[in-house]
Amino acid sequence: TAGVLRQHGLRVDLVPRVHTQEGLRDELPPGRRLLAAAEGARRDVLDADFLPLYRTVELQPSPPDGDVAVLMSGSAARALAATGARMPVVAIGPRTAAEAEAEGLRVVAVAERHDLDGLVEAVQSYLG
Repeated sequence: TAGVLRQHGLRVDLVPRVHTQEGLRDELPPGRRLLAAAEGARRDVLDADFLPLYRTVELQPSPPDGDVAVLMSGSAARALAATGARMPVVAIGPRTAAEAEAEGLRVVAVAERHDLDGLVEAVQSYLG
């Protein structure tokens, strides 16, 4: 996200080491204001002004076919479960894994680092 923002000439002031809402919360300097610009931002995690600039719209496709599904969000877990798919899943982090399990999906791996590289490593480790 930071790279794309910079490509568009925007300044990035903070990239948390842990790429979660909790990671961002824990690294914010005290007394600063935060604008959460996502519909799914959790008000119970962040004390922020919320401005939903986008929203997730779930489609109803047929169940996908594959050896493993890769989940980057709780909404992806809900969408996959809604298709009736029953393949194993690899989650980008513990919150996504918990949401996947709550939807009845079988989580076989969780990324240690909650970013794309960590997710790829988790998939590679699972697939051997």
